[in-house]
Formats: sequence, C-alpha cells, structure tokens
Amino acid sequence: MDQWWRKVSSKHSDYQRLAPDYFTYLNTNPPDCKEMNDIMLFNLQNDLTGRGITTFEHQGRTDRISGKTFYIRAQGNPKLYWASDNGEVFASETARTRFRIRIDGDQMGVVMIDDDFIIIEAATDSSKQIGAGDDGKVHLGGHSCRLRLRDLQTSFLAEVTSQNREPTVKKISGAGEAWELVD
Repeated sequence: MDQWWRKVSSKHSDYQRLAPDYFTYLNTNPPDCKEMNDIMLFNLQNDLTGRGITTFEHQGRTDRISGKTFYIRAQGNPKLYWASDNGEVFASETARTRFRIRIDGDQMGVVMIDDDFIIIEAATDSSKQIGAGDDGKVHLGGHSCRLRLRDLQTSFLAEVTSQNREPTVKKISGAGEAWELVD
C-alpha cells in the first residue's frame, strides 16, 4: 500500500491518505496504477442512485512516516523491544526506547517504503544513530550504518551473550529476526 501511495502521491495532488490503509480522491476516476489493481479496491461512496458502501474498520497498522518516533518490536515475540542504555542496544521485555526513523536525506513527513535508505537515531538526540561494530553489535553512536527499511525484516538478531544480561541486538546479513515499527 505504501509503495502505491508513494507512486500516486508523486504524480497527483487530488488524493488524500487518511490512514495507512484508507485513501480518498476528489476525481470520479480512481488513480491509474495497474500493478496494484489486485490489492486495491476503489468504490464510489455515494452516487446518484443511492448506492453506498460502509467503510472498512482501521486495523491499527503503524503509519510509517519519515521523521516520526517509533518503538522497534519483534514480530515473533511482541513483548520484546529494542532498548538502549549507555549506547548499547539490547532486546528487552521490560524496557523499551523510542527511536526516530527517517529517510536518509531531507524527506521528513514522507511515507517510508521498504526500499528507502533510512537512519535510526535516538528520539531525543539526532547525533546518536544506530550503527554496528565489527562484531555486529548494534549501538547508538555518531555514525549510522547504511540500512534500508526492509532490513528490519532480516538483518537484526537478538542474541543472548550472558546469563545475567538482556539479549544484545546484532546486525547480521539476511538471517535475522523480523522486527516492526510500532507507535
């Protein structure tokens, strides 16, 4: 949906995004985007013959807008969140940290899609960005690692390194756990 919105909103100004899964347009013709026809439904809400359709209930999907703050949560274990303490990033069921996630460059307020290069930074200090050391351990520091939004699906792993500590978040290539952004 977000890819469709990015394509349509860059070409046309008479479409509105009311929620992550709910759009409206001012024209009588829906946007032309043939590759999305199998996943999109367009319907005239109220025409002269009195036909109407009830709206879909919003399912609570996170609105992935560049520049907003989010928690990062494990999809497989919704109790597990990224947290940060003294620059170290770890996974925890008892602590969580908000991060500002934005498209690399000056694109605040734009809907993020999986292909976008992103920067993850401390919500309260943009000079502290997510990076990874040579050992793969994720930390908040002065330099970010190059990430695409889709890397949250495959490139990070919560790894237990000690019995007395929360799992450390590590950046790995392609064999990680799925993480998601939540409000």
